[in-house]
This record gives sequence, C-alpha cells and structure tokens, in this order.
Amino acid sequence: MHALRGVVSFAILFCYTLVGCVTVYVLALAQFLCPVPSWRKQIRGANDGVVTAWVFLNEKMCQLLRWIRIELTLPDTLPTRKEWWIIASNHQSWADIVILEIVFRTLAPPIKFFTKRELIWVPFLGFGLWLLRFPYVRRGKREKGQSRQQAQQKNRQELKRAAQQFHERPISLLLFLEGTRYTPIKHTQQRPLYQHLLRPKLGGLAFSLEALDGEVDRIVNVTVNYEGAVPGFWQFLCGRCRQVTVRVETIPLTASFNQNLKKEVLKLWERKDRVLTTMRS
Repeated sequence: MHALRGVVSFAILFCYTLVGCVTVYVLALAQFLCPVPSWRKQIRGANDGVVTAWVFLNEKMCQLLRWIRIELTLPDTLPTRKEWWIIASNHQSWADIVILEIVFRTLAPPIKFFTKRELIWVPFLGFGLWLLRFPYVRRGKREKGQSRQQAQQKNRQELKRAAQQFHERPISLLLFLEGTRYTPIKHTQQRPLYQHLLRPKLGGLAFSLEALDGEVDRIVNVTVNYEGAVPGFWQFLCGRCRQVTVRVETIPLTASFNQNLKKEVLKLWERKDRVLTTMRS
C-alpha cells in the first residue's frame, strides 16, 4: 500500500511540476521579449504565482494521499505577507522544503532558498529554479584549477544576480543554517557542539541580512522534528512518516544581534537544540 501511494504520488507530482516548469519557461521568454519594464515586472510576479500554485497542489496532495500530518505551533504575532521574511530552520530531509512551503503558503510571501549549483543540471526543474531567481551557490567544492577566492567570487556574483529582484516585491528567504542535511555521520565528523544539530554557518544569513537591509526587523525561527525516523523523499511520498512537528517563533533583529551575529546564532542554535530534546523526549 505504501509503495503504491509512492508511485501515484510521484507520477502526479512529476506531471504538475513539469507543467509548472514549462509555464515558467514560457513566461521567461515573454519577459525577455517584452520591451516595457513595468510589464516585465508583472511577468516576474506571474512566475511567483506559478510557484504558489505548485505549493497549493503539494498541500492538497499531502491531504489526499496522506503524505504526513503536520502539527504546527505559531507565535502570537508574525510578519505579514506584505513584509520581507528571513526564515531560519534546521534541515534533516528533502521533505523539509515541501513541508515548510505548505506551512507558510498562506502566511508568508513566496519562499526562495539557496540551491546547490549541481541541481541546475536536473532536467526541467534545475533551469526553472534559476529562471525564478533562486540563488545557486557552490558549497565547499571548487572547479579544477580554481582558487577558494575565485569560487567565493562566483558565489557572490550569483547571489548579487538573485538579489537584484529581492526588493521588487516581498519574499521569504528560507535558510538552512547548517548548510546541509543532518545525518549521524555528518554530526560525528563535525565534533558536535549540539545533540541534534550540525554547527550553523553564517554566510547565507549574513548575505540575506545585507541584501534585505532595512526590510526585515525579525527572524522567523523554525524547528522541524519528525516522529520516528527521518524520511527520505521517497519514504515521504509513500507516507511512511506519520507526523512532523513544526514550531515557529520570531527573534527580533536588534542592533546587538547584527553586531554579534556569530554569538547570537550560536545562542539561537543552543535554544533550538534544547527544543528538539524536549520534542523527542
């Protein structure tokens, strides 16, 4: 039964993802050919609508095919959809992105996230994400003969390209501060500071705060915890994980936070680790 659910889920997901990618390609071509700047801006807005429709279909699929039950805890106040968001979350599975986009679909402006450079070669989806201005970055890998400084410079150029449209309309930047998915092996290799988390990295957050300077007054801190074993994407589509708990809180962006970014992020991660300990006990 689980396998059949996975096959049906994958087939339907593939179909509407393909339709979405083709729509993005057509809109990108129209934007390229359009001579009027204001019209090009409207076309880019339509692209965001394609992503919103994709997330809506994911939500309905999650409900109908019972991928997973989401238990959500929200604070009393959140930024509005007319504001810019920075969302910081722990990262355990590819399913995290689908779950968080479902959670924030009606709460936050469209989500964008940092994407591994290698994913640009994924048929249809990779180039579609590039057209949608998702920032592609090289994570720890350098091309042959390339210095670390050259790799960092290419990352900065890509981030600058993506950031050009960050101020056109409100967006949400989703950051997985650990930089990669948590696994027990990665946890051990890092000489861990935390029981349930990898060490946070500051690059993506520092860039986001700089790119959205003056637009963001708080960080939306998200803690994700799966019941039982963390599902891979196939296990997620098969509905093999019964429940995920998503806890949301807001952290004010004070002058002290910005000036002591590393210290404040380490404190945030310590608190998140304690929350996960409580969830899992």
